[in-house]
Amino acid sequence: MNLKITSKSIEGIVTAIPAKKTFNEDIDWLDLRLKDRLISAVGINERRVTSATASLASYATTAAKNLLEKTHTPSTEIGVLVLVTQTGDQQVPNTAISIQSALKLPEACLTLEVNMGCSGFVHGLYTISQLLNGLPNKKGLLITGDFSSRILANEDSGTVPLFSDAVSATLVSQGGDDQWDFVLANQAEGREAIAMQADDGIRPFDGSATLRLDGHKILSFGLKTVVPGLQDFLSQKPTADAYLFHQASKIINDTIRKKLHLPEEKCPESLSKYGNTSSATIPLTMSMNDRLQKSRCNIVLCGFGTGLSWGGAYLNLSPVHHFGICEI
Repeated sequence: MNLKITSKSIEGIVTAIPAKKTFNEDIDWLDLRLKDRLISAVGINERRVTSATASLASYATTAAKNLLEKTHTPSTEIGVLVLVTQTGDQQVPNTAISIQSALKLPEACLTLEVNMGCSGFVHGLYTISQLLNGLPNKKGLLITGDFSSRILANEDSGTVPLFSDAVSATLVSQGGDDQWDFVLANQAEGREAIAMQADDGIRPFDGSATLRLDGHKILSFGLKTVVPGLQDFLSQKPTADAYLFHQASKIINDTIRKKLHLPEEKCPESLSKYGNTSSATIPLTMSMNDRLQKSRCNIVLCGFGTGLSWGGAYLNLSPVHHFGICEI
């Protein structure tokens, strides 16, 4: 589905990450040779992991407060808050409500929580932009990210070396002449490739379920669905200045980049330093790209994973006023 958004812009992005660093080379339950192969394949040695007492709402609030302060945005100007996460602090009420309260946003602020993972930033950016169409003179706050470390099985070599914890806040405003195009899709029959379930196959709410990931199916999804879908989406568009992909793993991202015939220098990464931070990977990678603050440019975003869902965006983007990464 190809979709268009006009007269929206990104004012700023702030990502909150744990100060604590965890290194894959220090994992003592992995065989040394397997460990070396894993680090090489996933492209990750350093990860960030939250404390057991941290809340996702507190990270989101820290990032959002920093963002609103740096962009001189009063809370009364926020008309929409969208939280995209798979690891909210509780089932009821949703975590988005807690964030609304902590930020002292108006009672009339439309507040939603969306359960999505790797493609969540692209889907969330489209969703919040559409919701803003009915709210003239208001801005939107998009919160994306997960505490993935909370849902991993102990000593699972397929997930533990991959995932980090992070939460990003993105401020979307109205006006200007930015033109954004989106393509959003879900391949539901592949949904079990990344899923939360207990050993008996049931998905309980008691915390016993852990994340299961089939790397081969995800790579196949990337090559057979995401690559041709993105090629078709971009076929009539000018070459972009930068291509920002969800930071899944080095082997997946490198394979997709090569299939799309993209030069490495046009595909910035955050994977090696911060790991796979779920729906926070794209805004975190954007925060590390100084060029986006200096001049108008065309960028491509692409998220893919849990669902199996994917989304692409071609943004004619005016300069972003503020980027920040804050450690907690």
